[in-house]
Amino acid sequence: MPTFKRLLRCLVAVTILLFIVHMGGEGVSIPIAHAQSNTADSMMTQMAVVMGVIITAMNFLTWVLFYALNIIMDPAFIFGTEPGGQDGSLLMMIHEIWQLSRDLVNVGFAIFLIVTAIYIAVRPAHLEEAKKALPKFVIAIVLVNFTWFIPRVLFDVSQILTYTVYQIPNMLSPNGCVIPPPDGVGPPRPCDIVTNVVFFEDTNDITDGEDGWDCPLRPLVCYQSVPATKPGNIGMQSQVLNGLVINYARLKTLATISDPRAANG
Repeated sequence: MPTFKRLLRCLVAVTILLFIVHMGGEGVSIPIAHAQSNTADSMMTQMAVVMGVIITAMNFLTWVLFYALNIIMDPAFIFGTEPGGQDGSLLMMIHEIWQLSRDLVNVGFAIFLIVTAIYIAVRPAHLEEAKKALPKFVIAIVLVNFTWFIPRVLFDVSQILTYTVYQIPNMLSPNGCVIPPPDGVGPPRPCDIVTNVVFFEDTNDITDGEDGWDCPLRPLVCYQSVPATKPGNIGMQSQVLNGLVINYARLKTLATISDPRAANG
């Protein structure tokens, strides 16, 4: 599938970045101010290059994990449900496995019944023992042929619990997801919801600032975000994940380093 191919390519890119770090940062297009007369400054510059590459690699890997989790946590992916609520491929596969298991067990019951009948015909003295085991045999046949009810109930309960968990953020705040302002003054603003993420060559067609697109790690990753008040048709699992990763953990500014001199004017 294209999605998993992209994830595999992302992991390969992270491996390459970490290899660059291991080689000392050579070949990375980061400007270095060499000061041959000052060994300490040169060492600090090299450390800054290495740390920059590490932060870039970790930030990129976090975006890859965010993209993967957004897919894995989707109820349509977990339960294989169709958009209209019909049973999807996962439930159909489980039902087919149950049918195969049921048929095999029924064949076993039929063979056991034939063998038992022959055994009783040869040795009539064991008829009373067969009569005592007959109710258990009938109960086993009934249970095997009606066990689909159990996985179906578990499946439905899992869907209900998943939906309830994904609704918890909306239950906690009447105004939805909000975050405090950066300066701590003023009303909170709506959370950001990342609606789309693209990697590698797909970033070539993206323009920064257009339709909510931002490319902090071009050409590695670009993302599109909207306020939480306008999530569109984004899934509930993505709203929860955005609240934790994008807003609480501040993934979008993970690689941003504040300049202390700016705070002092």
